[in-house]
Amino acid sequence: MVPHVPHIFDDLFHLALVAILSFGIILGVYLAMQPQLFNKKASESSLVELAFEPESLNVQSGRVYEAKVTINPKAERVTAVQLSLEYNPTAITIVETKNEGFLPVTLKVQDDFNGRLNLVYGSTIESQPTKPGVVATIKFKVINYEASRITMKGNTQVSVSSKDGNALSMFPVLELQPSQGVSETGEEDLRYQNTLLEEKAVLQDAQPFVRDFQEALEPKPEVKPERISPQFSGAYLKQLGMDIFIAPVTALNQVIEEKAGELINRGEK
Repeated sequence: MVPHVPHIFDDLFHLALVAILSFGIILGVYLAMQPQLFNKKASESSLVELAFEPESLNVQSGRVYEAKVTINPKAERVTAVQLSLEYNPTAITIVETKNEGFLPVTLKVQDDFNGRLNLVYGSTIESQPTKPGVVATIKFKVINYEASRITMKGNTQVSVSSKDGNALSMFPVLELQPSQGVSETGEEDLRYQNTLLEEKAVLQDAQPFVRDFQEALEPKPEVKPERISPQFSGAYLKQLGMDIFIAPVTALNQVIEEKAGELINRGEK
């Protein structure tokens, strides 16, 4: 029996088979990673962007500061925004919030004074919020000499007409750093003499809107002054009746009395 002699083509066949199997494994791993890479890329950019302006502040205890919440719709039509903000109540207190008109309807202004501020704004039928603008201004007072922040939590929502669900995937943070050269006692600035109780009382009275975010998704009709029917008060109707009926009779009586007086005078003469 003649022993088998390895042929060079057998080795090439084995090498090719190994190469094909290795390529298949690499290709399979690559394809399996594609959804993860796509999801990671998608999570790094929002369909709509919110931001704090400025993104950081050097602050001093006892002073009042303002930060704006800006929005870039990227040509999307925004129908509602819910800002769910968290702050350290031992470091700052919220003094006032202002709707800057990007979405004109204020549906909710709620501060629990324990570190959670919730603002909900909605659009009207006539509003066209597709260009960058300012959603709200937040005025706050620093009450403690320590680093702090105001953060947008994950339940912050932006609704757009072209997409169901939240169009937001990135949530900004406003960093608050103590200014250099300020003592740790944090002396009160003389320009701001309001006490915290007064500030909280003002904000508490300014919370008439407590509707939920879902109600903001339906645009509200914008009522203009010229569309409102005039209201007639009782005093107005009474004066109108006197002008139409009483005043002419009174004037006629005066004329009759004057003519009668003239005739009497002539007769006596």
